[in-house]
Amino acid sequence: MLYAETMRALLSCLLLVLFCASSLVRAETNPTWTTSIAPFRIADNLYYVGSQDLASYLVVTPKGNILINANLATSPSQIRASVEKPGFRWGDTKILLNSQAHFDHMGGAAEVIRETHAKNMVMDGDVSVVETGARADFLSPSPNIPTYSPVHVDRVLRDEDTVSLGDVTLTTSSLMLRELSSRN
Repeated sequence: MLYAETMRALLSCLLLVLFCASSLVRAETNPTWTTSIAPFRIADNLYYVGSQDLASYLVVTPKGNILINANLATSPSQIRASVEKPGFRWGDTKILLNSQAHFDHMGGAAEVIRETHAKNMVMDGDVSVVETGARADFLSPSPNIPTYSPVHVDRVLRDEDTVSLGDVTLTTSSLMLRELSSRN
């Protein structure tokens, strides 16, 4: 009796996970993920260059720029337009960082790197997922996990590593890029 109840509970949890995962796939078509908005300066040398509901940031330095998040496979042209509108050059993107290895943050990475030749820097737990285009994701046996173009990782980042370009240093965390500081 206890076994049957446990199995029912596990099956219910599995169905819930599959239902939620299938809604993730449908979320890709969410219009706010692809609706352009005007880029804007957040503070100092940090700019928002994403869509209405998918964040992408540009950190501007005298030695080139750092792009955080390449978003969907369809996003690079929108991000490029948002980088160029305030007068920055797309080709000055030297580093690409991503907040996580999901399709909505990494889907456009291969195109960004192909166009800008930026160095792709990824947290250590995401390397195999990024280099296989999400096929190494622990949930990849599910047909609800969207894949994307695999992309080579140039530098593996770990907690408290720093990424420096020009007069800017970012400190990494497995939870997020958490510190933006300028060296004076």
